[in-house]
Amino acid sequence: MRCTKFGWAVLLGLLMIVGLSTTQALRAQSSAAAPRSALAEPLGTWSPEFAQGIETLGQVTAIITTTSGDLYIAGAFEQVAGVDARGIARWDGTQWLAVAPSRPPGLIIDIAIYHDEIYVVTDAVHQTQSAGLWRYNGTNQQWTKIGFPSFVDTEMALGNIRNLTVFNDLLIVGGYFELMNAQTLPGIVAWNGTSFQAIAPRPTFFYTADVVITPTGLVVAGTYRDPQTEESHSYLGRWDGTAWYELTSPLPTVTELAWESNKLYIFNGSNEIQALTNTQWSHVSTISGYNPTFIGVIGGRPYTRTCDYTCGTLTLQRWQGDTPETLGSYRPYGQAYNRGMTRIIDGVLYVGGANTLADGSKHALMRYHDGTLSGVFGRIVSVGPPHDLALDQGRLYIVTAADFTGALTASNGMTWESGTWTRWWPTDPQRQTTNLLKHVRVLAHDDLLIGGHNLTISPTQTTALARSTQGQLANLDPQRHCQTISTTVYSASNLLGVCQLFDSPSREIAISDGTQWSHFAGYWLADPDAEGWIDDISQIGYHQRLYGLVREAKPYSTPADSYYVYAWSDDGWAIVTIENAPMRALAQASGDLYVANANLYRAIGNGFEPIATTDGTIRTILVKDDRIWIGGEFSQVNGVAANNIAQWDGLAWHALGEGTNGRVAKLDYDSGMLAVGGFFTRAGGVRANGISLWQDQAVLEPAATIFLPSISR
Repeated sequence: MRCTKFGWAVLLGLLMIVGLSTTQALRAQSSAAAPRSALAEPLGTWSPEFAQGIETLGQVTAIITTTSGDLYIAGAFEQVAGVDARGIARWDGTQWLAVAPSRPPGLIIDIAIYHDEIYVVTDAVHQTQSAGLWRYNGTNQQWTKIGFPSFVDTEMALGNIRNLTVFNDLLIVGGYFELMNAQTLPGIVAWNGTSFQAIAPRPTFFYTADVVITPTGLVVAGTYRDPQTEESHSYLGRWDGTAWYELTSPLPTVTELAWESNKLYIFNGSNEIQALTNTQWSHVSTISGYNPTFIGVIGGRPYTRTCDYTCGTLTLQRWQGDTPETLGSYRPYGQAYNRGMTRIIDGVLYVGGANTLADGSKHALMRYHDGTLSGVFGRIVSVGPPHDLALDQGRLYIVTAADFTGALTASNGMTWESGTWTRWWPTDPQRQTTNLLKHVRVLAHDDLLIGGHNLTISPTQTTALARSTQGQLANLDPQRHCQTISTTVYSASNLLGVCQLFDSPSREIAISDGTQWSHFAGYWLADPDAEGWIDDISQIGYHQRLYGLVREAKPYSTPADSYYVYAWSDDGWAIVTIENAPMRALAQASGDLYVANANLYRAIGNGFEPIATTDGTIRTILVKDDRIWIGGEFSQVNGVAANNIAQWDGLAWHALGEGTNGRVAKLDYDSGMLAVGGFFTRAGGVRANGISLWQDQAVLEPAATIFLPSISR
């Protein structure tokens, strides 16, 4: 009997030794990225409850019609009347149709159909490296950048493209540039399907303000530079496809053009419209009102748009001589390109942007028709990630500036729990318009850290950082050191935050010891290659010292979206070179620091080691419970197929089901749930506008667990 008991004891001991050895070996194998027990292929499901997600009113920035009568619209949107349409949609007369499964980076501001192919212009107003001319290949469903405008002097702003026009079997590209793809092609060029050709009326022509097609040729208004004095002069001329014919203009400056009934109309950008009939110029209208835009002409009557002194309200007008007739007013949202698109097509006036009519209705595309200004063609929405998100035992907090166009109430903070959305901030609905929420993180259950601007603690007290513990609010910046706090991390017992100072656009890293905030790191750069200051600190982390993902304010010829990793020491910020490439994400987790672009890196000592490679771009990193999640725009990680989101389980990278159909930008994990925010309309094949939850059902492999037989006496 004793031998039997001893045998069981030996067997038990051996099993325990083998089990521990196996577990230790597995942990040793996985230590290259994150030490943990090996997991099987991640099991889980995407929640089907987020068809109503982070929807905001979209912006329509361009509209054209084709010879077949179809309408194309372009802009900042993901859905049109419920149809997934990534920035471009086609109206065939009865319904909206999607055009492409993706769009090029940046804001689309113009569109053209040339040789049955789609061309778009992006980012003319933001002037980044993504700005330029793109062509869509319907066969492989890919966008290709074919035109990049610039100037000879690298210290000047990058060029931009303002308009596309198809004329004389050529795609005419006009804008503000001296070079196209580093070739001397100033101001206006022609694309023949394979290459650009110079057509500028003068060698020093550098700016095309507007173009219009007439029966005798293409009329162009623009600006050229006197080669002797370097002074700029207005230009108005006609191109017949071969030669230019300069037109003598009665106006010193021409900014906008129109053609109707054999008349050329010109506008000086201020207050006067003139018309050319044959060879005779005549006065048409003197425009009154602030910041007018000449839209076009219908029935011989000019149409304009003016605004109040803040441009918070825009007014459409029709003119009979110098007498205006008001057609309607609306309020634009945000800084829409050129305050929203206006265009006359087939005698109908269209208005784009993100606008609110007097009755409170919101529209991304409107038209003036039959005496009424109204929305048309159904709801056009943009789907995007929240500013921030956090999970707390099945409760999802999101921070958003979304003006929900569905059943949800507009708010800075929304909570999702048990399938229901409610508002959690501001706590005082009367202060809703003055609160600006930026940041939320869970400290413990029902214990939140909340950052932002003008956060209402009480009817008489606001702050940049608050704490909500079981619904009770506390002010964490009582001395008002920061006007806005957008990001926080912990370092030992101190809290670090990205702080915007009062009455200044400058940002700093502030530190709190639990009692008060004080300056920790400034916004001046020590790096001699930088231009002098940090334009933005988007993410920070602490690994032996402070790191920040910062956007440099370099000469304008440098892309405005170039973020680099900088480390802080007592003498300032210094750039950390990682393959000499811009970064897109930074994350801190339990003593580790991770950064990413196409690759994922982990801080080791004073350097970084690569630990994963994608075929796209990583936009966000989450490290929690010894697991790593990455999100962004990619289709594979280390050779493993994964649509925009992937998980490292300690041994390998895995996809989370079908993933998403668009960029992933925000992640958080708690209690078996992964919150995902981004620019997607589907997650796991189900509708999930901008936000979804992956409910984790991962299990341990048998090799990591000891299973013992039942022992009976």
